[in-house]
Amino acid sequence: MRFAFLFLLFSSPFLAAKPISQGIWSWSQSAFDSAKGRQQLIAFCSSENISRVDQHLSIRLHNGQRQLENQAELRKLLKSAHPQISINALRGDKKMFFAVNHQRTLKDLQLVISFNQSQPKKQRLSGMKYDVEPYLTEEWKRSASARKKVMLDYLHCLVKIKKALKESRSSMKLHVDVPFWWDKPEHTLSFQNKTQPFTHHIQDLTDAISIMSYRRDAHKIIALSAAELDYANKIGKMNSVSVGVETIKINGSESFISFHGLPAIKFRNTVRQLHSTLKTNRASSGVMIHEYRSLQAYLKK
Repeated sequence: MRFAFLFLLFSSPFLAAKPISQGIWSWSQSAFDSAKGRQQLIAFCSSENISRVDQHLSIRLHNGQRQLENQAELRKLLKSAHPQISINALRGDKKMFFAVNHQRTLKDLQLVISFNQSQPKKQRLSGMKYDVEPYLTEEWKRSASARKKVMLDYLHCLVKIKKALKESRSSMKLHVDVPFWWDKPEHTLSFQNKTQPFTHHIQDLTDAISIMSYRRDAHKIIALSAAELDYANKIGKMNSVSVGVETIKINGSESFISFHGLPAIKFRNTVRQLHSTLKTNRASSGVMIHEYRSLQAYLKK
């Protein structure tokens, strides 16, 4: 039924086609901490029709206090990018949403909020993006009960982040990255009087998600994202689900999830197929590509 519904949704003549955005993750500070880096990033985005960059921001301890680094350079990036490219602040650590780390995570968020509110309104970060992968931790792998606690910690952290954004009257939207398999039955749990897959709880608490639906085939990518697209349509969250593709070099048994090593035409055709399919799905917010430096090298630009 799920896939039948998606087929009808994608092909319905009653849904007008909409522009589909294309975005990239960018993890390196070198993408914006120099004039050359910023110029290259803007030029690359322009040449590849990229309208969104999730740019990692570094926060480090200086003289006993955590500080947002490269603020002057970030201001220049936001000025250069406007209005063609939206920039999200990207933060990520596998234990960032553990209960023991909530306080630090919220303090770091306040640093980003304060920076953003000091910016001219038309040169601000569009969103706060979290790439948190707790399944890489020992706690997640230890047992089902330990994994449940990790998931609940994650959800409680999202509640706190959402509250902080609202109380500060921040214009930033809350985005998170999720693996495609968080909608499996073993990741179903109860939270705020609802029992449902982990990913659906996350969708309830955020403005948008990017799915790490890394495959080399458009149909497989759509299939891995089906439940999240269905749920977003069900709860009325339009333009809230991005599907992801991978371009970094991956060795070993999981190399099949990345386009690295394949002709660039295969990548471009797959992305084109995704755009064609998703443009009539009201829940879709486009395609996210992982990530800037590897994509740049892959396309040799």
